[in-house]
Amino acid sequence: MITGVQTSRILGMFSETLDGMRRSQRRLEESAGEIAKGDLSPDNVVSMIEAEHAFKANAAVARTTDRMIGTILDARA
Repeated sequence: MITGVQTSRILGMFSETLDGMRRSQRRLEESAGEIAKGDLSPDNVVSMIEAEHAFKANAAVARTTDRMIGTILDARA
């Protein structure tokens, strides 16, 4: 049986994952804005790629967390 503490940890993980996605999105938007202004420095391009990968990694964690929450709900039903 999954305890309330475990459920709370899983929900906390989901919240942290969403925060990571927001940070990645902001970083991507900042880099894209600099590039749009004409600053084609490698740092901006690398930052965009890193932000993309970070967003994808957080999205994968969010999908896994969603499945875990579904399993919890099914177990409690």
